[in-house]
Amino acid sequence: MSSLSQRITSGIIFFIVVAGALLCSCTFLPLTVAIGALMMSEYYSMTLAKRFFAEQILMILAATLAFVLFFLTFKIDLNHGYIFLVFIPVLAACISFIYTSTRDLRRGEADRGVSRDIVNSVAHLMMPALYIVAPLLLAQFLVFGLKGVYTPWLLLSVMILIWLNDVGAYMFGMLLGQRQGSRKLFPSVSPKKSWAGFLGGALITFLISILLYYVTGSLSLFYISWWHWLAMAAIVSVFGLFGDLFESLIKRACNVKDSGNIMPGHGGLLDRFDATLFVIPAIVLYLKLVCVI
Repeated sequence: MSSLSQRITSGIIFFIVVAGALLCSCTFLPLTVAIGALMMSEYYSMTLAKRFFAEQILMILAATLAFVLFFLTFKIDLNHGYIFLVFIPVLAACISFIYTSTRDLRRGEADRGVSRDIVNSVAHLMMPALYIVAPLLLAQFLVFGLKGVYTPWLLLSVMILIWLNDVGAYMFGMLLGQRQGSRKLFPSVSPKKSWAGFLGGALITFLISILLYYVTGSLSLFYISWWHWLAMAAIVSVFGLFGDLFESLIKRACNVKDSGNIMPGHGGLLDRFDATLFVIPAIVLYLKLVCVI
């Protein structure tokens, strides 16, 4: 199977699995937990590798607890105070990190104090809380309505915009962006990304947003004015690009091609959700500001 066929096949399977899981609240939580844990594991594999492994596990447990408690807060109106339970494994990770990172000092085997690498390590340990966990938690604002009613259509529509923006950017980038003289976006970070790909992806996203406006309205799934759909298309195009570039920067710094190999032709889950992690917070902020959600 060629790399393109492999990419298309795995992409379709991935879409069916994720879209199917989003349709029901009982599968939404396991999907969120699994995706969050796997993306955190991929990030730690790129940055920390096997160092501070116990602390990595504690942070993944903290994220899992956060997903569960946040879900129950929306679903059954769980007391918000339970959210603070998340700090228990986080504090345990911090205490364990201090103990592990000062082991050489306590043994008298280090003469120059604590290494500066420790600062990088603790930053990488905590980074997924902001980069991965927070956007996945914010996604719940897009699926829960009043009194904990689960309605997946808005989140699913946003995911469709993100995926088709990626498809459009890939197609236009392959057709027009690789020609001699074509202008690149950020060649020092991602050499293959071009203005042709970005503009082509944006065009596809705007067209699909108008289509989704009519489809969701005609099926009475939910109603959002057409100008909000165009605004969301713009957010997906711009913030999706920055999400992609941000992950490319991390991979370049870590000297890896892909974050993982769970998806043939795509790489890891972090490669697949890099745009989503930037788009979801921006979409939620916009829809909150215009009082749509």
